[in-house]
Parts: sequence; structure tokens; C-alpha cells
Amino acid sequence: MRLSKNCGPVPIRPASGSKDGRVSTNGPLVLPERRNYRPCAAQFNGDLHKKLGNENFLDKYYKLNIDKRWSYGHQYKDLIEECSFRDKSCENHFNLFNNSRYGNCFTFNKQNENSVPSAYSSLVGSAKGLELVLNAEINEYVDISHTVGFRIVIHDPFEEPDPEGKGMHIIPGYETNVLLKETLIKRLPAPYKDKCVFYSNNKSIVGSQTLCMQACIQEYNYAKCGCTESSFITLPGRRQCNMENSTDICCLDDVLDSLAIHGTNCECPLPCVSTYYDEINAKSIWPSKASFFKGKENATKQDWKNYRATHAKIRIFFSTVEISVHDQVPVFHESELFSHLGGEFGLWLGLSLLALFEFVETVLYFLKNIMFNPVKCVLFKN
Repeated sequence: MRLSKNCGPVPIRPASGSKDGRVSTNGPLVLPERRNYRPCAAQFNGDLHKKLGNENFLDKYYKLNIDKRWSYGHQYKDLIEECSFRDKSCENHFNLFNNSRYGNCFTFNKQNENSVPSAYSSLVGSAKGLELVLNAEINEYVDISHTVGFRIVIHDPFEEPDPEGKGMHIIPGYETNVLLKETLIKRLPAPYKDKCVFYSNNKSIVGSQTLCMQACIQEYNYAKCGCTESSFITLPGRRQCNMENSTDICCLDDVLDSLAIHGTNCECPLPCVSTYYDEINAKSIWPSKASFFKGKENATKQDWKNYRATHAKIRIFFSTVEISVHDQVPVFHESELFSHLGGEFGLWLGLSLLALFEFVETVLYFLKNIMFNPVKCVLFKN
């Protein structure tokens, strides 16, 4: 299990299509963060300048280097006030990454070449899982944020997180218990139908199907608009579109609309191994007044309300050690195929592999006798 909390490799290019212009390995269309504000459509409603206020902020943000983005986002020591895994501190098990929509995010138990052995929990129960106390820092929010809370994504330790497509919202003032049950899906690579790939093992492609689709859509954007979507994966040597330029943003919208109607030729098949977690959430008010005021003589009711407005507690643990496995297998293996062919030959031609060798052996034996033991004719006279 890996947890990513709110806060490259060479990209895949559009593939040559089949007869109808599509391939069976394309993934779902991915919409950028900019699309939420619809600036191109807004200009026809007279709301362009209002919408561009959000876009201007995002445009400036995306132009910052990664270090600047980190400095402007939520910091780990401020966002995560408490962390324990199996009743032990887990502050050193977090990795950082930056997401175009949610900003600074922190991943627990990320696995890579330099990581420590997985902190996977094989035990069940809330005391054996991950426990966090989070601070939303609501005073640090900017005006484009419409909600307060946290985005939690639970995913395989070897997969890249996808906060936009997956995950759940955690709201302040509550303790959320997340019970997990793991499901594992194994698919077959080419030449089988799914033509899956191992994204985590192949360094020549991006790290997930979502990132693969982003990189492919960027190729479409650059081909038509001469620039790329700033909220998607960055392509080396490609100019990012100007979010203050209506020509650029309308061109990007046109590309997405066209792809939504006609589809893409992106070769972004399903991963060969997918891990999913069935989640059951249970919430309760947190903290209680009794626990909050314990040991705090000068605390007031308003202090309790203020704390609840900014803090949340989350517990993540497995409800069972059972894992549901869906494993694709070929109808016929190579050995089975040859076995069936032999059976068919034996049935319809009266010839099995053993009989064939016996026939060849008999012919060779006969030829040997003819060549090396010629028949002598003896004439008898009366």
C-alpha cells in the first residue's frame, strides 16, 4: 500500500492508427486542470476576464521552477502534524512530489531503486495501520481554492499516484477510518488482446497510463497549436501555451473537443499489473470536547471549534489479509498447442508422433539392409 496525500522519461507519441484511425491500446482521455475554468467558452459569455484571473495565477505558477513551487506550497512539517505506522513514528517514510492541481503532495511508502523495504502491513485492525493528524492551514489558501480539506490517494507502492482520477476527500473536524481490501489484476502483454505494458519497469516510457495519455495529448497540442498544455506533463523543448492568450487557450480547447469526438491514436495500453483497494469509509466527529480540553486549562470552546475547522485525523488499515486476484491466462500454452496438434494428427490421419518415428525407423532399417546386405540368388538344378 502506498498513500499519496494532498497536499521523465521519454513521452509516448501518437501511434499510427488502424483502418478506422484508432488503435485498441489507447487509454481514456485526460482533461487538464485548466479545463475546469473553461476560459475559451467564457469569452463568449462575457466572463473572460473573470475566468482569466484564475488562469493568470495558474499560468504564473506553472512557469515557476520546481523549487519555487515547493516553497509556495504546503510544507510537510506544517501539513502533517502527527504520523505513526504500527504504533511507530513514520516521519522518515515520506517522499515529495508536485501535482499540477493539488500542489505539494507527500507519498508514504513509495518504492523505488533507493527505497527501503516496503512497509506493507500484513496485519489487520486500526492499531496496525497508518495514522495521521493533518493541518489544512486554511489561512494559506488562495482564492482559486473553493474547498478546504485533503486529497488522499491509496495506490500500489510501485505506481505513480493519480490524484485527479482517483482518491477521496478528507474534511477537517472528523476522524476518518478507511478499511481496505486489496484486489490484484494481472493482464497479458502482446500478442494477447490487452497488449499491456509494465509502466514501472520500462524506463523508455512514462510511469503510468495517465501520464502516457498526457504526453500523447501534448503531441496533439503542439502539432496544432505550436505549444503545450501547462498543467500537463512537460515535454522537453516545447513551448508552453500562454494562459493569458485567448488564441492559445481556445486552440487547446479545440484539440480536446476534437479528441473527445474522434478519439486518439495514443498507444497507452493498460498496465500488466494493477492493484486496487476497495475502500470503506467511516467518519466520526473529532476531537471530542473532553479529549481536546484534557490538560489544557486555558483552552476555550472557540479554540476547540478553530481546531476542528483546520485539523483532521485519518486511520488507514486492512480489514482482511485476503487478496482477490484476477489473473488472465492464455487459452492455450505452446506446449498445449503442440499436444492438441499431435492429437489431431493421430485422430484424423492415424498418425501420432511416435508412429511417425517408428515409420522412419522402419524405412531406415529397410534401406540399410538393401544397401549393406544385398540379396544373393541361388540357382538349384535338378
